[in-house]
Amino acid sequence: LLEFHGGIGDDGKQIALNIFELGLKKFIHEPEFVLSYVDFLGHTNDDNNMRSLFEKVLSVMPPAVSKPVWDRFIRFEQTMATNGGDLTSVIRLEQRRAAALPDDSTTKGLLGLVDRYVWMHLLQDSKSDALFFATYGTLAASPAGPVADPDMVFQALCRADFPLREDVERLDAMDGGEANGKLD
Repeated sequence: LLEFHGGIGDDGKQIALNIFELGLKKFIHEPEFVLSYVDFLGHTNDDNNMRSLFEKVLSVMPPAVSKPVWDRFIRFEQTMATNGGDLTSVIRLEQRRAAALPDDSTTKGLLGLVDRYVWMHLLQDSKSDALFFATYGTLAASPAGPVADPDMVFQALCRADFPLREDVERLDAMDGGEANGKLD
């Protein structure tokens, strides 16, 4: 990156780009190298090459080490969608990540949806959060024993795979009940 930052005009950019391309031939399976290359392309506002780099790398990178690259690709597409891009491409990409990383708990259930609204590992506060902490506190001990850790409860809820509405309606119909909650 010294060539890019210390170079004069576009010469430094082209030299750094050539170095990254040569390095990619040897280190295409290394997420740290790939993410450094992505950062460089981000500094040069080269969105098209960034997208093609993600596609090229994820097609050959083993799933065991590809999670950081998938996460960065998702963040990139979310940023593009926020700035007038296509939200359906983000949803398709999230589905591809879930298929590529089937054992990853962050792509399942509510946690996958919550991840869309996280910024630098921070979630937006809501009235229900304030009510929860006002009611239960944080790890406060009661005479009956300690109250559950709210973070653990939240993580457990987010990992739960809740059935789709259609599945609930189908099961209710099989049981003779109604999907609107009026069961026999």
